[in-house]
Amino acid sequence: MRGDNTHAKPVGNAGARKRTGQTMLELVAATTIISVAIAPALGLMRERVIVSADLRHYEWLHCRCIAQLELAMATTSATWNIQNKQGRLGSVDSIPCHFLTVVSDQPSVGGVPGKLAVIDVLTFRDSNRNGTFDAGELHLRLATKVAKTKTYQELANGQ
Repeated sequence: MRGDNTHAKPVGNAGARKRTGQTMLELVAATTIISVAIAPALGLMRERVIVSADLRHYEWLHCRCIAQLELAMATTSATWNIQNKQGRLGSVDSIPCHFLTVVSDQPSVGGVPGKLAVIDVLTFRDSNRNGTFDAGELHLRLATKVAKTKTYQELANGQ
């Protein structure tokens, strides 16, 4: 009986039982691959969140710095009252922010006494909450010059 193969033994895995799970080696390999890929991705996401927060704080400081600069420009041009000012702006993410405005008409800073004033505004995030600007704290600085003119003073005094 040449064509009758009813008594033949199975070759290879043809008759073996099908596996329904993974081996320990496969699980370790999969875990290693995932951990190698996820660890740097999480680190990158963490850095981006920090940069995003700093960007939001810079934007907030920029708006407040412009407001303080415009206030100092208006006050100086109207009254020619040369004075420095400092204070607290508020908080961003419960971190206090402060400002320092320096107004001077001295030649050493680029002014002309009685004619041209330099206005320099510094806003900063007070990370250590000591009320003073320290190296390494997030900050923004804007400066401008204001000329003393009769027109500004007359407009401010309602003339």
